[in-house]
Amino acid sequence: MKKMSVAYLKIDGMFIKDIVVDKVSYTMVKSINEIGKVMGLKTIAEFVENEKILQVLQEIGVDYAQGYHIHKPEAL
Repeated sequence: MKKMSVAYLKIDGMFIKDIVVDKVSYTMVKSINEIGKVMGLKTIAEFVENEKILQVLQEIGVDYAQGYHIHKPEAL
């Protein structure tokens, strides 16, 4: 990944879903986000299901969010 031509780093929902109540998940997301920033990448969080999760992600500095709290999936 260090030499790949990518612009975004997606953070898996398994870390996001418990970010409010699990210190390990919070720390993992914060660390992944920081690594992304050092690499010059925008970060995207999956599985944003409620306002509290969104607030924590904003505090951490994650750039984008996906999930039912943002918008439900739609057919193409």
